[in-house]
Amino acid sequence: MKVDGTFEDGSTTAQTRQVMQNLKKTLGDLGCTFDDVVKVTVYLRSMEDYQEMNAAYRTFFSSGEFPARECVGGLEIAFGSDLEISVIAQDPLSNV
Repeated sequence: MKVDGTFEDGSTTAQTRQVMQNLKKTLGDLGCTFDDVVKVTVYLRSMEDYQEMNAAYRTFFSSGEFPARECVGGLEIAFGSDLEISVIAQDPLSNV
């Protein structure tokens, strides 16, 4: 992703991978991994991009277990992107 928030490669696959890499780094900075993610929200410009996004998204969950997820389509996404993804993770050191 460039400084202005746009992507070098505009494909949905590349955007999904970049967003997920960014999330992986943020999670790692907090001592978490994708295994600690309990909920994901995916915002798509068009639901026609769902299959392409999903194929790239799935590769980030090595355990084969997927967190709860909701997907909303038909939105205008910042910087003209195809998607935005947010996650909620549980602190692995908490006793909750």
